[in-house]
Amino acid sequence: MNTIQGTQATAAGATTANVLTGNPYAVAPYDGWARFSLTAEAAGESRITIYVGPRLVAPESSISRQARVPLIPDDVFTTAPMRRGEQIVIQHRNTGAGSNTLFWRVDFKPR
Repeated sequence: MNTIQGTQATAAGATTANVLTGNPYAVAPYDGWARFSLTAEAAGESRITIYVGPRLVAPESSISRQARVPLIPDDVFTTAPMRRGEQIVIQHRNTGAGSNTLFWRVDFKPR
């Protein structure tokens, strides 16, 4: 199992197209499962959309405002199958009036 995690600050009214951009695991490393865990700052409203390859895994949705690194299992948002070589996209849209930070974690499990 591989795990990646990080943070992404998104300006007010803006969208970050993919918080995984530049990460080696922005492309699925093998066939298996991806588990997405997410939280955001208490101020503002973060919206998340997730794609794995061509599949929409999670349409734009609100997430927890716990303002901390995601805890397992409390902050697991969704789990999705992945195929080696598929692009993984986590879009972060900030609908608030100020910058908002997304705390994200993705766990990869081979089949």
